Amino acid sequence: MQPCHICGETDRTKLYHQSFSGLSTGSFLAGYDVCVCNQCGFGFADGLPPAESFDKYYAEMSKWDYLESDGVESEEHLNRFERVVADIINIGISKETPVLDIGCSTGGMLAALKRRGFTNLMGLDPSPKSAELAKSLYGIEVFTGTVTDLKKLPKDFGLVMLSGVLEHFYDPDSAIHDIRSLMVEGGMFYISVPDVTRFASCFDAPYQQFSLEHILYFSPESLTNLLMKNGFKPVQIKPVLYPYTKSFDYPIIDAHFQKAEPSTWVPDRTTLSALKEYIGVSVAVEETMASQIEKLVFTQEPILVWGVGTQTQRLMASSLFSKAKIIAFIDSNAHYHGKHLHEKPIISPQEAAQFSYPIVIGSIIFREEISIQIRDELKLSNRLIPIGKN
Repeated sequence: MQPCHICGETDRTKLYHQSFSGLSTGSFLAGYDVCVCNQCGFGFADGLPPAESFDKYYAEMSKWDYLESDGVESEEHLNRFERVVADIINIGISKETPVLDIGCSTGGMLAALKRRGFTNLMGLDPSPKSAELAKSLYGIEVFTGTVTDLKKLPKDFGLVMLSGVLEHFYDPDSAIHDIRSLMVEGGMFYISVPDVTRFASCFDAPYQQFSLEHILYFSPESLTNLLMKNGFKPVQIKPVLYPYTKSFDYPIIDAHFQKAEPSTWVPDRTTLSALKEYIGVSVAVEETMASQIEKLVFTQEPILVWGVGTQTQRLMASSLFSKAKIIAFIDSNAHYHGKHLHEKPIISPQEAAQFSYPIVIGSIIFREEISIQIRDELKLSNRLIPIGKN
């Protein structure tokens, strides 16, 4: 049993068990329990495989190197990077400050800093391909490694960044401790994480926030608790909605902390009710999806399924979806190609042209982008079957 990352207690309330149907190779996570600590109120996943399994997954199976777009992130992401950099400048961080971006992917955030005149930039990412792309796209050095490699880096950073990364950490205490050791006195720490208090009001798909990768669920209170416990004081914490796809705005907490002395946590009284509300909304939407899936199973019409991420792997493990007549899965992530899910091949979008079967679109928030890709880019005329919330 995993002790709470904030208070160290083991008394917790289990709210939901998430299940995944793994790929033929490269998978590492069959599921976990979503829990809330009864002592401090923090939400986290329990029953996880060893940390090394996560490290291997991010190095070999990452979707964050954006191979389908040659390493360039979406317009929505790039616009957000510019807003984050503007905040950093407004806080007063010098452009000569040594900056480290941990989990930097292909370097989009660092490139935004570079465009605004920052000159001392370094990235860390577990994917070798991401490091290669950051160098070729932006001329930025990215060290290939995980948070266990932080001790190998310089110890003079005035700004460290974790943008959409902390929620992935298996052992956040150790990581933050090591990050702190790399920072100068008074150094700044920028963090953005999904905001658990708005999971229900900014709904994406049933249980999607309990993903293959997101294993920590932060409210502003619990994020502050974790950072204060590990020697950082809050400077600025604000809720932000940023455009994530054409139809979905992602709720995040944008926060700046400063290196200081450790201090004690206070109870988080929001996460438990927020997660219960999100699960309740998921149950309701799941009922609609179940009827759609039952129809596919009943007719046994041959279909293709677009996407093999959290949504699809969850449905294949916990619903009747695996009994539908699925011919193949389609995914843009090249790391998945040639693998199988429930003994059905995973093919590239380009390979889908050989089939005329209807395409089931499982993703709700990327539905519009996928439809545009199918119709306008691939020029496919297959009938499209969206499932989930309309």
